[in-house]
Amino acid sequence: MRVPAAFKLAVIASAVFSVTTAIDIGSMVKNFFSDDDATGSTDSAKQANQTNTDDRTCVYEWSTLSCQPKDKCKIQYQFGDVTPSQACRVADSGDHTKVPQQFHLAFAGKEAGTGMAISWTSFVLEESPSVWIGTSEAKVALSKNAKIETKTYYKDEKYELYNYHAVVSGLKPNTEYFYKVGSTTEKKFQSAVSSFKTARAAGDESPFVVAVYGDMGTEANSVASNKYVNDLVDKVDFIYHLGDISYADNDFLTAKTAFGFFYEEIFNKFMNSLTNVMRHMAYMVVVGNHESECHSPTCLLSDSKKDQLGNYSAYNARFRMPSPESGGVLNMWYSFDYASVHFTTISSETDFPNAPKNAYYTKRTYGNFGNQLAWLEADLKAAHANRVNVPWIVVGMHRPLYTLRSCDANGVPNDKYESLKVQKAFEKLFIKYKVDLVYQGHVHAYERHYPTADSKAIMHGVSKDGKTYTNPKAPVHVIAGIAGNSEGLYPFKNPPSPKWLALMDNEHYGITKLTATPTNLTITMIEAATGTVHDEFSIIKTAMEIRMVNFAVQQTDARSTCTGIIRRTRCFALQTMRLVHLVASAALCSEVSAYGFMDKVKHFFSDGYSSAVSGSAVDDDKCVYEWSSLSCTPEDSCSLQYQFGDVTPSQACRVSDTSNATSLPQQLHLAFAGEQAGTGMAISWTTFALDKDPTVWLGRTKSKLKMMANAKIETKSYYKDDDYELYSYHAVVSGLKANTEYFYKVGNADNKHFQSGESSFTTARASGDQSPFTIAVYGDLGVDDNSVASNKYVNSIADEVDFIYHVGDVAYADNAFLTAKNVFGFYYEQVYNKFMNSMTNTMRQVAYMVVVGNHEAECHSPTCLLSNSKKDQLGNYSAFNARFRMPSPESGGVLNMWHSFEYGSAHFTSISTETDYPNAPSNAYHTNRVYGDFGDQLAWLEADLKAADRNRDNVPWLIVGMHRPMYTIRSCNADGVPNNEYEALNVQAAFEELFIKYKVDLVLQGHVHAYERHYPTANSSAVMDGVSNDTNTYENPQAPVYVIAGTAGGPEGMFQFKNPPSPDWLVLMDNTHYSITRLSVTPTNITLTMVESATGTVYDEFSIIKSYDTRTLHELQ
Repeated sequence: MRVPAAFKLAVIASAVFSVTTAIDIGSMVKNFFSDDDATGSTDSAKQANQTNTDDRTCVYEWSTLSCQPKDKCKIQYQFGDVTPSQACRVADSGDHTKVPQQFHLAFAGKEAGTGMAISWTSFVLEESPSVWIGTSEAKVALSKNAKIETKTYYKDEKYELYNYHAVVSGLKPNTEYFYKVGSTTEKKFQSAVSSFKTARAAGDESPFVVAVYGDMGTEANSVASNKYVNDLVDKVDFIYHLGDISYADNDFLTAKTAFGFFYEEIFNKFMNSLTNVMRHMAYMVVVGNHESECHSPTCLLSDSKKDQLGNYSAYNARFRMPSPESGGVLNMWYSFDYASVHFTTISSETDFPNAPKNAYYTKRTYGNFGNQLAWLEADLKAAHANRVNVPWIVVGMHRPLYTLRSCDANGVPNDKYESLKVQKAFEKLFIKYKVDLVYQGHVHAYERHYPTADSKAIMHGVSKDGKTYTNPKAPVHVIAGIAGNSEGLYPFKNPPSPKWLALMDNEHYGITKLTATPTNLTITMIEAATGTVHDEFSIIKTAMEIRMVNFAVQQTDARSTCTGIIRRTRCFALQTMRLVHLVASAALCSEVSAYGFMDKVKHFFSDGYSSAVSGSAVDDDKCVYEWSSLSCTPEDSCSLQYQFGDVTPSQACRVSDTSNATSLPQQLHLAFAGEQAGTGMAISWTTFALDKDPTVWLGRTKSKLKMMANAKIETKSYYKDDDYELYSYHAVVSGLKANTEYFYKVGNADNKHFQSGESSFTTARASGDQSPFTIAVYGDLGVDDNSVASNKYVNSIADEVDFIYHVGDVAYADNAFLTAKNVFGFYYEQVYNKFMNSMTNTMRQVAYMVVVGNHEAECHSPTCLLSNSKKDQLGNYSAFNARFRMPSPESGGVLNMWHSFEYGSAHFTSISTETDYPNAPSNAYHTNRVYGDFGDQLAWLEADLKAADRNRDNVPWLIVGMHRPMYTIRSCNADGVPNNEYEALNVQAAFEELFIKYKVDLVLQGHVHAYERHYPTANSSAVMDGVSNDTNTYENPQAPVYVIAGTAGGPEGMFQFKNPPSPDWLVLMDNTHYSITRLSVTPTNITLTMVESATGTVYDEFSIIKSYDTRTLHELQ
């Protein structure tokens, strides 16, 4: 946006007074990075920056984006600094014109994640620029193969600036690297070490977050956004700046600067102010009109300045975008892939018919960089053809096609703000290649539009609240020109109300965040000064055509390399359906060996003092975690001992001291607690000798744990014999904040040797929280050979899922005798402990919510059946109810048999299919014992479902977890009606009426050792309303959806169906792959993904969609 009146006044004033001044920019150079001394060491570099003046005299002023006082202090980044304030230090008196500064990064390489452009600046030519890189700070090495280009665009008598762009290649995607740059020969002109992470590989399915904004600058309006962006290190994956970067061309628009030359000073100020971010992550830029030239009076009166600072020269010299790799031109247009998104960046300033000149008050012609439109079509065509791997196409450009600033009353663009020309040049290609999202700036406001084509809103798939666009039929346009430019937010006067406008905000400076998964783009508009979210909406892909394309098999032998991604396509026919499966990654790096279970107690956590078990003189490298046996070996000297920072069982496998092992806390596990979601957590652990004073410590940081005097701690014991006793402790901590990380440890209040190491967890999302979340769901796991792959998979996903939902048959301790070796022994407790130990890595970090199954009922080995003591102690679900603590007191349930809880947009109801309903199974094998009688489950269930259904406006989804299924091809007639061969009929008779009555959305089950996905089903018949033709989307289903996920690896193996029926409610069945199911939830979408544990291969994925407003529906009801 321009201010022509002010410009004219400045030109007139310059003509009258004939005053021009040149600022000695070189004398004001700020270096951002400390130099190394003669040894080049980081520590020495820090010492070199020490002076007799206390660094506390230096203050970073956000209002000026500079380090004060200027005569003593400079911004000098050292490794470990994460804010400009930390880097504001007393400056030495040396020459800094040659010291590398203004670091910034951009993606590079033809394959995503394989390269990075590392750029920096100096104010004297460095004739031998170099880059050093490595995978650790201490091991950075000179990169001899880096391609380094030096660019300069402006010099005068007192100033020169050089930009260096080093492209390093051969990198690994999503990997952290450390680097420094500078002179090859003079160490004092080398930077300190910084670090970055490479891009995710194209097709990587993990979520990522991008900060997106345009129109920033360095004036007062931008301070809040600048400060906000500076705080984004480690919080977003990269930044996408949609043009109008520094506003250096507006340098003259104040009385103080009207007659001077400040263009370079402002550009340097901008680069300095954001170096903290740009040195750690890619800063991808889009060309805007304010990048075109310098047009201050001083520049207009100088041919030299006009020549050097015209036609986007500064912009193209200072940055290095991946145009060579993508066939683009300079930084004007280019593209790159990042995981599930293809980003296409174009110029709305040049090289299309009737493009704006951007040459103000001169007759110069800018642009003529190349055939942009031909490149754009080729790029979009290739990206569209690659949807199977990279499903989303996002375009970044500066000027918008559609905006309130430049359209008529019908929403048709006009040329008041050049929108009509932009629309004519680009929209056909956007529509032709089905661009998903167009991100723009230029207009100093936030505008969110409905899917739009040919000036009309295309409302197909738009939810009634306007916040979810499911499979939109046209591109979605967003304007984010709100970062804080010097010209201010645009004050619309009597704007039109086009149908494509969802909302406009011209009151808040801020940024947007783009959160991407393969099926969801969520855009969040955030006010920079306060962090307030002023808008959020999602674009959802549910169409499975992106997964119905065959592509070449690419396979890496991960067992031999321990790296790489196995990506394979597999087709098979089932129920006349052809399924094509994409994959996630798998790294199989462990060797298998024979195993004998260790009789000694394994403790998991060191006490953190000098007597800690990890303090042995024996080398911990001798300890190896064997996935094949889920144990730490050799058993006589090693055990699992988790310490803070361990993220795998292998890391926790350490030399042991078993002298006090029975009193050490172990088998830590978590469960949600509290009457309000996110306000409490149950922290549970085990010892093998009674702790009379069990305690929990909690805090917001690892170093500030406090004893929780108000925690309610319950001690439970269910089995003892002459040689063994076990105690379970359940500490319920309350008063917590939702979706917040806490650190904790547990153990004896007084004896530090019997306290655990620190772990951490994040509390549940509050009820009604609309942010997406993911859980792992499975049943029938155990700890035998069949479960190894699933156990390993689950141990690797603590940072990828929000919690785990185990739908029954947990440890299979009752099956301990079913081998010739164990048939006459007592191994029930040993197997249960083995399960808890093997899963501690995950259970100590995320809530592990359990559902009762038939294998939790009792011990029925010959040894137990011959012992009344064992039958009494180990019957009627005693171990299950003592070892775990589910939120039944808070939800009116009973023990761990039935309970409910809420998480974000979903209400989870867990019930018992084993007890307490008419004709429930006895589960008392070979005895006449009667189990159950815990309470009136059905009355509780109706009350719980009724309350949840009434709360749909806040928590829209209702999900039931249970063990035995009511519909399964293991227990139904040819017409799909359940029978009692596998007890399904009794389960249906007890529960289905309530599920239908209260409109349960999804029922998750186990028990059958297979994966079954059903259509919405009621009264034994499929209800096909809303089911898509490819069967992979259920939109507003009119009956509950049933899924069986009993495939985690139970010792009894997969069920072998013989001549199974083909009921109309069955979509598919898989009984060949041990797996887990991922459940991804938003307020309008549940996506279930069945993932093979050993390889990460996806064998089924489908979505349940709510496209109506649940509040409106509830009010109508």
